[in-house]
Order: sequence, then C-alpha cells, then structure tokens
Amino acid sequence: MAIKPYQNSVGAAMNTTQTKDALVESAPSKTLRTNSIKNRWNYKSGFDRGHLPIPAQYFITQGIELKGKGSWRDAICPFHTDTKPSLRIRLETGAFRCMVCGAHGGDVLAFHQQIHGLNFKDAAIALGAWIGGVR
Repeated sequence: MAIKPYQNSVGAAMNTTQTKDALVESAPSKTLRTNSIKNRWNYKSGFDRGHLPIPAQYFITQGIELKGKGSWRDAICPFHTDTKPSLRIRLETGAFRCMVCGAHGGDVLAFHQQIHGLNFKDAAIALGAWIGGVR
C-alpha cells in the first residue's frame, strides 16, 4: 500500500505517516495569521465601542418612540410597515429584535448599519465611534 502525499497549509508535501507533533510544527502559527488580519484591517486603531451613543438617546434621535418600562422596550419597527409595536429594544446594550420581520442586532451600530444601509466603518464614523486608522 503506497502512502499518498498531500499538501499541508504551508504548501509543503507531506505524507500521512508523520506524527501529530510534526503537523503542528509545520502549520503556520495562529499568531501570525491573527497579526496579519489585525494589521490589514487596522481594528485596534480605528473602532472604539466606548464612543458609541447611549442606546436610549440614540433611538430617540432616530425617531423611535420607546414604549413600556424595564430594560426591554417596545417600538414600532422601522424595517417594515408596522401598526403595533413589534420591535423590542434592550436599553442597556442597544440590542434589538423585531418579532415580525426578524430584523435583529446587538447594538446601536448594528441598527444604524441596517436602517441606513451602511457598512461597518461608515456606520462607526457616522456614530462617532471611528477614532482614526485607515482601512
């Protein structure tokens, strides 16, 4: 029975009889991959979540009337024609979910992206959370 060589993630030909340790040693390090992604997209130097607006104030400035009490509030969903409040908004985080159309997100940035049709960086700039760095 012949051993079939295959290409590892680095591109070097290997055979299937090599040990697990040899495979781990020959694979590119996770640190190198992570660093290249961070350098390419400049995450650290551009976006700062601390500069996002306070969720309750943000939704009011967007014309969303918040109803109810507690940490989750109801509102008319702007993503579809709505007559009864079907959008649920969590005031602490800005997370939202429409129980009718399924629109959802985890913070005011996600809401701003969806309502205005913006990408991540443009929405972060519009909300004042992009503090520098070039993508």
